[in-house]
Amino acid sequence: MERALAFLCCLGVALGAGTPKDIREVLIARCNAFQGNSAVKDAYGSSWKKRDCSKVADDFIQGFKNNNRCGVPDNAFDKVIQSAMQPMLPNKMTLWSGVHAQSKVLAKAEGLFTLEMGTLLGHMGDGLTFCGKKTPPGIDYASCPKWGECTSGGKDAVGVFWPAISKALATMARGVVRALLNGSGKCGRLPFRDESICASIELVYLNPKQVTKLEVLLVHLPGEKVVETCATGASIKSMKARVEKKGIAFSCIDDPKPIHDILCKGSPGAKGC
Repeated sequence: MERALAFLCCLGVALGAGTPKDIREVLIARCNAFQGNSAVKDAYGSSWKKRDCSKVADDFIQGFKNNNRCGVPDNAFDKVIQSAMQPMLPNKMTLWSGVHAQSKVLAKAEGLFTLEMGTLLGHMGDGLTFCGKKTPPGIDYASCPKWGECTSGGKDAVGVFWPAISKALATMARGVVRALLNGSGKCGRLPFRDESICASIELVYLNPKQVTKLEVLLVHLPGEKVVETCATGASIKSMKARVEKKGIAFSCIDDPKPIHDILCKGSPGAKGC
């Protein structure tokens, strides 16, 4: 759920809008745009298998259609994941946590292939609200669950979708994997948190037989308070211990210069720039 919602919750934005009435058209358009992007070749090389966007959109919708708003099973999107996800080339994958908006800017500028920018399903679902209902037409266009609305173990469609494709992405990772984390504290969050998708799913499913190293890119947003650095951060040390326990090498870089320069370009005059 963090993929679509964490940065909005940080800003205090209330969610709960219904499924877009033209969701099929939106999904097809995004699918076609992704497959027509030259960056796909950089991430997948000649191995990319072009998908039928109409079919992918229909499989996506079937994942949540006719499900109760807070009763979506964990395997709801298995069909579309199996048909639309494929491994990136080694050393191409970038995970992120706490830097949703920044990850998009950096992905475009630095060639970082994140879940939203580097995978077909992530690109199709980015920022979308969607949910189903048991009564016809099986899709709720009026309203979908707000953040925290589903309780007692129930899950909404968005809350199932993002962890599911995050798990698939992590399982397919190869070579050096990068993790873009937020070391500054405007939202009061540590860079590495047990409840995050990064900790609870992606890290868990990285395969040490396929992944040689996890490299953390710890960014500190211009003008914001520094919460942790690579050397002093307790949560970063916890992350390091978990990664190395899996048999995967670990490294951490504070504010890599190309990334720092891009962030400062958007905040000229800010402290730290």
